[in-house]
Amino acid sequence: MIKKILLILGTLLMLSSLTGCLKTINLSDRAIVQAIGIDYDQDKYKLSIQIFSPQGSGGQTAIDTSKQNSKVITTEGKTIGEAMSKADLKQGKKIFYGHNRLIILGESSAEKGLENIISFFNTDAQSKSDVGMLVVKGDANEILNAKITQGILPAETIEKIVRNAEDTGQSFQVRFYDVAKNYKSTTNSVSIPVIKLEDAEDNSGEKKEEDTSSEKSEGDSKVISMDGIAVFLDGRLKTYIDQENTRAIQILLQKFKSSVVVSESDSIGTSSVEIFKSKIKINPRIKNGDMTVDIIVKTDGIVKEIVVPEDREVPVFEYKDIEDSLEEVIKVEIDNVLYLTLKENNIDIFNFMDRIKQKYPSYWKDNRDDVGNIISNLDYSVKVDVNIDRTGLQIKDK
Repeated sequence: MIKKILLILGTLLMLSSLTGCLKTINLSDRAIVQAIGIDYDQDKYKLSIQIFSPQGSGGQTAIDTSKQNSKVITTEGKTIGEAMSKADLKQGKKIFYGHNRLIILGESSAEKGLENIISFFNTDAQSKSDVGMLVVKGDANEILNAKITQGILPAETIEKIVRNAEDTGQSFQVRFYDVAKNYKSTTNSVSIPVIKLEDAEDNSGEKKEEDTSSEKSEGDSKVISMDGIAVFLDGRLKTYIDQENTRAIQILLQKFKSSVVVSESDSIGTSSVEIFKSKIKINPRIKNGDMTVDIIVKTDGIVKEIVVPEDREVPVFEYKDIEDSLEEVIKVEIDNVLYLTLKENNIDIFNFMDRIKQKYPSYWKDNRDDVGNIISNLDYSVKVDVNIDRTGLQIKDK
């Protein structure tokens, strides 16, 4: 018993010596970072650091929903680390980005490359691996300084917009760890969602006129929307993929949740169907000495609406016609994306090469030094199977 007591006391003594040695900083002395924008100009990184700054009148933590509740600090340096270290000198609080939500890359920094960005945020003690990443066609500074009308905190609003876009098949979320992992993948291909600013509209659909009030609507109010996908090859921005192709990318990346697809059928008319529960099988195989990939997509659907021309009667509702029409729409979308990525830009953002490497190690060993040629010559077949399990509203088009 005495030995057990001594062992416990010894363990507690050892644990007490393992306390951290970092300097304690009160929360009131910290500037909580919400988003970091990265631009590159004249051989310098230019950071736009959006920090939480409640603008209510009820105390330091009060939030006024009519205002931005944030401010932006700008700083620059030859490296990201140098620029970040200067941020503390811009205001009286210690910068803390352990709660950072977003890293937004301006087009200039995307063209400069991901290597330094990944290196800094991967090694910095405060950085989180699950922070969201986005690209903007233009300057990240413009996004972070915009008067966004969609929510209370700009960074939180952008984060929610991306999440909602993922839920509706219009985009997908990408985290820092996704970028770091794919940057070191077999093909060094990375895909990151793109956002853009648009002028806010009033309830009548008209663009808002400039307002000289001091509230959130002051100046040119903006809203955030999705703007496709930015594709990187070997760490540098290679090309953009239009917004209309993001649903197919979601499906191929196995990130798809749900989406409403509109199709035309000769016997039924125009229908809108919500598809969900998408499953995909990707099977590489060697055919006549050439590599090909078979892609099979299976998804369920619910008919949300059918618009039947006034002069047409549909005595018996046939799911099969709508299923066939939907299958063709989705197949065309996937074919377009595969051609755009593999054939036109010679990039593999869907990790086909990893599957080939795993299934055919001998083939990969003989051809791994010519990955670009494998990608550009890769053949593929796409089969889509849609199963509609119930119908929704049917209406006449008058």
